[in-house]
Amino acid sequence: MALKKKFSLFGIDLDYKDYKKRYLEENVPFIRNHYKKLKIPYDFKVTSDEKGNNWDTRKLYPQTPAEFKQKFFNKKKPVDFEGIWQLPGFAKIGLVKEGNYYQSYIITFNKRFKVSQMSYGKFFSSLFTDHGILDFSIMNGTKNARYYKTQNNNLLKYSGIMTNISWKDSSEKLPINFLVDYSVRIVNSRELKGSIPGMSRYEDFQPISLLKVWPEIEHTFKKVRKDHPGFTIDSDKIDSDKKRNDTKKEESPGVGSGFFISDTGHIVTNFHVIGDSENIKVQYEGDEIKAKVLATDQRLDLALIKIDKKNKNFIKFSSKSPFKSQEILVAGFPFGKAISDDLKITGGIINSLKGAGNDTTRMQIDATINPGNSGGPIVDKSSKSLIGVAVASLNKDFTKAAFGVASENTNYAIKASQVRDFLESNNVEVSNSKSKDKIGNIESSTVFIIRH
Repeated sequence: MALKKKFSLFGIDLDYKDYKKRYLEENVPFIRNHYKKLKIPYDFKVTSDEKGNNWDTRKLYPQTPAEFKQKFFNKKKPVDFEGIWQLPGFAKIGLVKEGNYYQSYIITFNKRFKVSQMSYGKFFSSLFTDHGILDFSIMNGTKNARYYKTQNNNLLKYSGIMTNISWKDSSEKLPINFLVDYSVRIVNSRELKGSIPGMSRYEDFQPISLLKVWPEIEHTFKKVRKDHPGFTIDSDKIDSDKKRNDTKKEESPGVGSGFFISDTGHIVTNFHVIGDSENIKVQYEGDEIKAKVLATDQRLDLALIKIDKKNKNFIKFSSKSPFKSQEILVAGFPFGKAISDDLKITGGIINSLKGAGNDTTRMQIDATINPGNSGGPIVDKSSKSLIGVAVASLNKDFTKAAFGVASENTNYAIKASQVRDFLESNNVEVSNSKSKDKIGNIESSTVFIIRH
């Protein structure tokens, strides 16, 4: 009697025949149908192999940035696109040059998805259905692709696998690898942008740009110009095509908003505003001050930074829970300081006490949020006390594809209760509002943040 062939994918031991004949036949059509409803072509070939020329699912490779640096760059410096890159909020990727391509390593993929499955029937009411958690950290320490050089100096070719985890059966969530090839645009020396056709319309939910985080930029900036460009909310990137041919190749920093929560220099912002950079600057009272990163929470998208300067004004927390139709104000620097260097304040109401996918850590608001507002405070209109932090907008292409109508002013904030827990977990005391503050306190407490 022949023994069943055993093999492994991302460290998960599987029965080859059962996986190939049963699991893939049952789950591949399910995955493809999911993408079809998102209007994303997904007819890529499926592979049941453990490894290929461009990729390797065996967990044989570095699983921390320190291990990656030690293995590949202990005796040499990174050149060209070599180094550590970040898929914001999702993963850290390492690139190593080998001949005419860059080998891509998944160092850490820490994203855990709470599944929101598109379903049949009444589409609007049943769009988000809880199917548990999909843990993509199984991919840590593997190779996912090669980035090949092309005849076009502005393009690379991604050739490798795209890994899905099927949630068709919540008791059997296994990886499925699709063989994919697509073009990757070289935006500048620190940003590579590309994905499968159709994915770009969902960029607010699934970033498609890799941003280089190591080696860090060596340039320093004493002041940010008044005509400094803005950035996009979810990936903090600036299109530098125009600058790529400059002889100095000066890199454009990312920008966002933040606010004081104490009188000793503590500032709250979004994690995606600062990323993994160690060169964060805060513009306060006409000065540009280097900030120290004290704590981050990528899941909540929060960061705590501090400047070595005492500040008189700071925003106090509301002692009351938020409620629907509550009138609010949003403060920040939409589009950086491209339009003007004056703080912008917009008004609106709370529409829902849950975010997309029934996310109870967030709430939905209709106050306008634009690129650059990320990390700014959202306060009660009357008391000026903190009730949230600006974080994202619902992608109009997503709603148009899903519902046939582009969304208008569907924006999201992190609840102040989550911010409070984040700060207290990092030993920072928060202050509750005991009386109404003036609008001037919001203006003096909100700051402009630059990530170099």
